[in-house]
Amino acid sequence: KDISLERLATLKNIFAAQLPKMPREYIVRLVFDKRHVSLAILRDKSVLGGICYRPFYEEAFAEIAFCAITASEQVRGFGTRVMNHLKEQAKKDGIKYFLTYA
Repeated sequence: KDISLERLATLKNIFAAQLPKMPREYIVRLVFDKRHVSLAILRDKSVLGGICYRPFYEEAFAEIAFCAITASEQVRGFGTRVMNHLKEQAKKDGIKYFLTYA
């Protein structure tokens, strides 16, 4: 469990660094909220980035809150990989639609 919290904290820091206009308190609230799910992409046990979303199972959709990859690892396909993993997980969970704001 400690490693999961450590990875969530790292992911929160990546979101904050890559989304500088987003209030830090808002990022913290969503990343650590039990209703939200975060998927992290790892390389050699290091978090490179990830996605945070809130599933609404009854309505078969999920709201994507944050999606970011650390600056030094961008444009290498990691964002595509984490998004594809999210879509596969969504299918298993019965989620048919995604909602996001930009």
